[in-house]
Order: sequence, then structure tokens, then C-alpha cells
Amino acid sequence: MNVINAACALVAASPAADGGALDTGYVRIAPADLAWTLLLILCAVVLSRACRIGHEKSLLLGTVRSLVQLLAVGWLLRLIFRNEHWSFVALMVAVMIGIAAFDGKRRLEHRFKRALYVMLFSIGLATITTMATAIFLVFPVELWAKPQYVIPLAGMMTANALNSASLAVNRLAADVRLRKGEIEVALSLGATPAQASRRALRAAVRAAMTPALNMMMIVGIVQIPGMMSG
Repeated sequence: MNVINAACALVAASPAADGGALDTGYVRIAPADLAWTLLLILCAVVLSRACRIGHEKSLLLGTVRSLVQLLAVGWLLRLIFRNEHWSFVALMVAVMIGIAAFDGKRRLEHRFKRALYVMLFSIGLATITTMATAIFLVFPVELWAKPQYVIPLAGMMTANALNSASLAVNRLAADVRLRKGEIEVALSLGATPAQASRRALRAAVRAAMTPALNMMMIVGIVQIPGMMSG
């Protein structure tokens, strides 16, 4: 899907034939042409099979799910964009946060009780806090209920929050298991759970921040010229 998005962005950002001026209109790509990008998925399936990695089913299922989701979201966004109202925007953002929390909980390496609530709270808090800052302090008042501005921003914030939350929870659970003896000794000596697991918490926070920090280092050189300009 990243290849499909990149192809669309590249075509949209390509200069027009007359004098190299940028064409501000949309370039339509036929579904048959876009289907050629699925050859890369087929290559990945063949390599997975040849190397006995065992991801063939996941790759095919993920491709089908991605296509279905993109079609469904495209139809839904057309409906929302035609009816600019804050309730539609709020509903879409809530759905994105809920789906991200459910998917994040399902992909955790170490399952525990109330994992869904932990993911929902962390992703929701990060997304809503960032969105509230952007909407009420950065955006002009007339853009607060504009879905074409709010929804893409919320999508990026939710995706980043999902990655960070998943990394933090997985790293914390792994470190707690690794330091089980150390934590139990600290608890027996009267330390609080927060004090006993402080080193594990710090490692989890560092692990969650690493992708965002890496992206910040190259966002103006790699990410914006590649995808965001398209």
C-alpha cells in the first residue's frame, strides 16, 4: 500500500508538459494501472514462500483488508466532505482512535488485562491533545469543522500514537519480565510499584520516542519531498 500511495503522490506532483509548470489538478490513475503495484506483493509472497518465512497468508490477507478499507474509507470520506459538520468530523476521529486501539491491543506481544483500555487511553489522549492544540490555537476558526483539514491531521496523529503506544507497552512488558527478580526485591524492601519499575518505564519511554525522533531528524529532507509534497 505504501507503494501505491507513493505512485499516486509521484504522479500528482509531476510537472505538466507545458514549460514544467505544476499542474494543480488531480491526475486520475485507472484501477487496471494501479493493479500493477500488486506485483510487488506477489514478489513478497514468493520470497516468503521460498525462504520459509511463513507470512504468505498474512501478506495476502493484509492486501485484501487494505483494499477493502481504502474503498470503504474513500466512500465514507466523500460523504463526510460533502456534509461539513463538526459531528461528522468528531465521529470519524473517534472511529479512527477506536480502531487503532483495538488493532494495537491485538498486536501486543505480551497480553494483559485491560490492554484495550490502556491503548485506547494512550492513543486517545495523545491524539486529542495534539488535535486540540492544532485546531484551537493554530487553525483559523472557520477551519475547525473542515474535514479535509482535520481528518488527515487526526489520521497522522493517531498512527503516530499507535506506534508509540505499541512500542512502549511491548518494551515495558519485556523489561518487567526481564527484571522480575530486581523488581520483586525492590517491592519487598518497601518500594512503590512506580519506584520498583522506574528503570523499565524509562526504557519503554525511550523506545517509544525513538521512531518520532528519527523522523524529526529527516522529515525535511526525506519525508516531505517524498510523500507529503504529493
